[in-house]
Amino acid sequence: MENQNKGTAVSDQEIIKVFDKANIFLSCIIILIGAFAFIASFTLNDSLMSLILMAAGCALAVYGVIRCLSKSAKNVYAPTGATVNAAHFYFKPDELDALREALPNGKVPDGVKPSAESNTTVRLDVLRSEDKKFIRLRLMKYDNYIFHPVTDALRFTGTEAENLCNALSKGK
Repeated sequence: MENQNKGTAVSDQEIIKVFDKANIFLSCIIILIGAFAFIASFTLNDSLMSLILMAAGCALAVYGVIRCLSKSAKNVYAPTGATVNAAHFYFKPDELDALREALPNGKVPDGVKPSAESNTTVRLDVLRSEDKKFIRLRLMKYDNYIFHPVTDALRFTGTEAENLCNALSKGK
């Protein structure tokens, strides 16, 4: 089955942000524990314990608020509802041409494996769903202190996406 969306612009409607109810709930519990600890610090007669409880309560409340603001939403692939994660794979510079030719066809060239080092000049930016039904790739080359795109954003779904995800995770 050939991918009809090869090399086309990727729709922003496929990846949506949704509220992560579990993280919001946990953040609210942390805030409440911090608030109760802060309030309880005023009922103690021991000044040292009161100070420790007050500091711990403030720290928990601040941590809960920061956690609530930073982890309240997650990216989801709309058709399947799977969480989307970003990853970067680095390759040796001499593998750039092989990757440039093979990636638009939905393949990773044989013998080309991601490098263990992150200081190479070729990077593959990947957005993939946890269920491996969606993957978005862009090959980048480091030049003049900036990564420049070598390919357009490539989008694959279904079995092609699953094969690419498996090939990339096997090579890592």
